[in-house]
Amino acid sequence: MTLVEGLLRFTFLSEIKGTSKNKRAVYLTGIAGIFLLSGFGSALSTLKKKSPKLFMKSSTVNNKYNDTGMELALRALGWGTFYSITTCSILFYGIWKMSGIISVLEFRQKVEKLLPPVSKKNSSL
Repeated sequence: MTLVEGLLRFTFLSEIKGTSKNKRAVYLTGIAGIFLLSGFGSALSTLKKKSPKLFMKSSTVNNKYNDTGMELALRALGWGTFYSITTCSILFYGIWKMSGIISVLEFRQKVEKLLPPVSKKNSSL
């Protein structure tokens, strides 16, 4: 089973086994946090490996801006994350409200009517 299959299976657990929404939200938030931290950590380690002089220069205080390069990068990452999550949430909420769907099961049924069925032979999952 792949990670995507596991996440999709977990999102439908409330309909199958009665799992609470809070547990699902905590689980998915934890997964997203792990991916965010691992992505940011790998970017920092790649920068440190490829150009250690630039990495050390970014960790010292600049007289012109009174901030280190890392502080500026973290601030930009924070605002970028805030804007992307807010924009996607508003977009998805708007689509959900305009479609008139109440539950995930109803969404699934509506999508099954609109899209052609996927055969299990040709499926990559």
